[in-house]
Amino acid sequence: MNQLFTRDDAWSGGFYELVLELPESSAIGAKNALAQLWSYSSLTGCFLRRDIEPANQPQVSPLDIENEGHWYGIATLPNGKTSVCGSFWGDYQASGCWLTWYLPLGSLGTAYPVRAYPFNLKTEPSPEPWINEISTWLKDIAISIYPQLRFKLAIIGYEVDFFEVKAKLNEGIPSQRWESLLIPSEDKFVWYPQTIYEPPYTMEKRLR
Repeated sequence: MNQLFTRDDAWSGGFYELVLELPESSAIGAKNALAQLWSYSSLTGCFLRRDIEPANQPQVSPLDIENEGHWYGIATLPNGKTSVCGSFWGDYQASGCWLTWYLPLGSLGTAYPVRAYPFNLKTEPSPEPWINEISTWLKDIAISIYPQLRFKLAIIGYEVDFFEVKAKLNEGIPSQRWESLLIPSEDKFVWYPQTIYEPPYTMEKRLR
């Protein structure tokens, strides 16, 4: 049997994320947002456990069951291959209600040449091609579900610090960005793709 959820490294390596700032801070609003997100045609979910293969557990809807943790599923990627994926949300009061949908790099790396990312190895090629393909796909997902979610902001990138990104946006759009930004404006969208593709962490050579 092809292992998806239970592969040793499936959920490792950190997350490449689509993060949405929701228009309202409520559990009902978040559940509706989750249901809309997981209804996207390239996604199969949700499942409650990542230690059991999807074929061996029931598929559930965020509208039908209470779950304050993560929701898990399978994503069919732009190249036709699959990756495990997941989502969660949090209400941060004055800082807003945020929904995060993610692709673990351990699983994404079976479909794209993720290699050592987010670590910077000078001998490896730039991650820009696969980042652009995945980021564009996540942008398309966000645009597709916008009529139902009416999110305020979408941020795409590795392990997104949405508080920091939102704070910087108060000063304007940064000219150099680790993340891509999708900003709704009168039912249109302004897209700011990331400008920095060099992996954020340097792996130092260990001295013997």
